[in-house]
Amino acid sequence: MKPEVNFPHIMSGFIELELQGHDMAERKHFNFRYYLRQQPVMLAMLSAALVVFFLFVSGLSQVYHAQRQALGNRWFNRGVADLNSNSFAAAVTDFRTALLYSRDDYSYQLNLAEALIGMKHTGEASAYLLNLWDREPEDGLVNLELARIAAQQRQTKEAVRYYHDAVYAVWPGEHDWKRRDARFELIELLLKIGDKAQAQAELIALSENVGEDPTQQERIGDLFLRAEDYDHALAAYRVSLRSDKHNEADLAGAGYAAFQLGQYPLAQHYLEAAVAYDPHDSQSAERLKMTEMVLQMNPFRRQISAEERSRIVIDDFAIAGQG
Repeated sequence: MKPEVNFPHIMSGFIELELQGHDMAERKHFNFRYYLRQQPVMLAMLSAALVVFFLFVSGLSQVYHAQRQALGNRWFNRGVADLNSNSFAAAVTDFRTALLYSRDDYSYQLNLAEALIGMKHTGEASAYLLNLWDREPEDGLVNLELARIAAQQRQTKEAVRYYHDAVYAVWPGEHDWKRRDARFELIELLLKIGDKAQAQAELIALSENVGEDPTQQERIGDLFLRAEDYDHALAAYRVSLRSDKHNEADLAGAGYAAFQLGQYPLAQHYLEAAVAYDPHDSQSAERLKMTEMVLQMNPFRRQISAEERSRIVIDDFAIAGQG
C-alpha cells in the first residue's frame, strides 16, 4: 500500500522556504544598505580617533623635545659662565653634557672647542672646529680659532689663510670688533715671519677702518714702524696726537718716524716734546741727540755764516773719510 502524498503541505513548505529566503535576502540587502549608510560615520569616527591620537603623540613629543632643549640650554648657560671665568675644565664638562641633549647644536660645539683650547687640547678642539668649518666656512670665529691653532703649530700658510678668512668672514654686529682683532693678529704673524710688504698692506687697510680712534692709531703707528713703513707710521701718530698732543708715546714714535724719513727738524720737534713730557725716555733722548748732531752737521741749514758752513762741509768730509 503506497503512502499518500500530501501535495498541499509540500507546496506550502516550498512557499514558506521561498518566503524565508526572500526575507533573508531582503534582510541582507537591508544590512548591506545599513552598513553603507554607517560606513562614513565609522570612517569619520576612526579618522577623529587617529587625529586625537596623533595630536596626543605630537604633544608628548614636543614636551619631550622641549624638556631636552631646556636641559641642554641650562648646561650650555652654565658652560658659558664657566668659560667666561676661565674655568675651562668645568666648561668642557658642561658643554659635553649639553651636547647629550642636542648632539648637532652648532653653538654647543663651538663653545666646547673654545673651552678645549683653553685647556690646551688643541687637537680635539681642531677636530670640532674643522667639522663646524665644513658646515659654515664663512663663520668668523671658527676661522679665527683655526688660524690661532695653525699659528701655534707653525703651519704658517694655513694660519694666514684662516686669518684672511676670519677678516672677511661673517661677524655678528656686536662682534664686529673681532674682525679688527683678527687683522691685528694677522699683521703680528706677518711681521713675525718677515713678510713686511703684506703686513704694510694689511695695516693700510686697517688704518682706514679704525677712523681717528687715538688708541688704535697709536697701535697702528707702532706696527708701521716695525714694518718699516715710516710714512704711514708718522701719519698714524699724527692722527692720534689730534686727540692728545701731549701723548709721550705718540710723540716719541712720530719723532723716530720723522728721523727715519730724514725730516730732521720735524724729528727734533717731536723728540724734544717727548723728552719734555717724559724725562725718563732715554731712547727718545738718545735719538734727539743724534738728530741735533745731524742738524748741526748740515751745511745748508739757515742762520749760519758762510765760514761756518765751509767748516761743517770740511768736517763732514773728514768724518766720511774716517768711515
